[in-house]
Amino acid sequence: MTGNWQTNVITKTVKWSANFYRIMGLEENTEVTFNTYLEHVHPEDIERVKLHQQNTLKNNKFEDLVHRIKLQDGTVKIVRVRANINVNEFGDIIDIIGTCQDITEQKASEQKIIQAKENLIVLTQHLSGQNKQLEDFAHISSHNLRSPVSNLNALLHLYRISETEEEREELFEKFETVISHLTTTLNTLIEALKTKKECEKELEILEFDHILRKTKEIISQKISGTNAIITSDFSKTPKIKYDKTYLESIFLNLVSNAVKYRSPNRAPEVHIKTEIIDGKIKLTFQDNGLGIDLKKHGHKLFGLNKTFHRHPEAKGVGLYLTKVQIESMGGKIYATSEVNKGSVFTVIFNENRHEEPL
Repeated sequence: MTGNWQTNVITKTVKWSANFYRIMGLEENTEVTFNTYLEHVHPEDIERVKLHQQNTLKNNKFEDLVHRIKLQDGTVKIVRVRANINVNEFGDIIDIIGTCQDITEQKASEQKIIQAKENLIVLTQHLSGQNKQLEDFAHISSHNLRSPVSNLNALLHLYRISETEEEREELFEKFETVISHLTTTLNTLIEALKTKKECEKELEILEFDHILRKTKEIISQKISGTNAIITSDFSKTPKIKYDKTYLESIFLNLVSNAVKYRSPNRAPEVHIKTEIIDGKIKLTFQDNGLGIDLKKHGHKLFGLNKTFHRHPEAKGVGLYLTKVQIESMGGKIYATSEVNKGSVFTVIFNENRHEEPL
């Protein structure tokens, strides 16, 4: 919410808009003076606000100011104050006309972002100290966190260049979703540091549609930025009993790759579907991207640190991790592909154990 205000330096009168009264928690048309505003400035910020006032009158220039206010009911808000100064022919200030924007929610979202990044740093430092037993886990962590962090950075860029309050409010809704997923991922990975033996893995009933929806939310900025079209058909088998962390990682890696390695000549299209083949769940990811020359690269398609396109984000980790996760659960993965037409990655679950069609 943004309110308007005007202070006449000569007559010492103050005018506030209806929104400004709402921000300050006062009834509209309550008689106000400049001291009324100072009385609502947070005690810890009052000296800084008074100094700002002195510098404004001294330099005939109003610098943007962010500070806290404390309402009569004890509510604390954060506001951003901006203004223009009008002077007479002698250079004396006549009046100051400005805006006051309530940015409490924005600041709260920024704090969540900062906290999420701090959690990432802590997790990275923790992982760096692990022994050889956790080497593969460290690869999984850094790779699976890359997409939400990349999405977060893209949203931050849009926030910095947004011009209207409506745009910022829309972005904050996306911040909340991405941060929620990021926090969940961090908590899951931290718990996974207590590495379990394969037989001790906890399986749960998962809906493919829910996993895909979460994946699309995590990489929402990449999807919208490339006009990607992602469709699915899970009608043949909508659920599976599987390890949640692994299934989310499989979807994130394969969908992200389909969007990342798109053709420059067309918008990316990805279709995901499930089937039952010989009593086993078959999951396919089909795209219309760059494709891979399997005659040349097929033998190293799922190798660690193997890349097949000159893409700045290519790390050669995603397919390797996906294969390791699927095979550790008794499944298998393979691909068919044609250069400049696209690829199909096929996952066969329930190969020997663990997964159960539902």
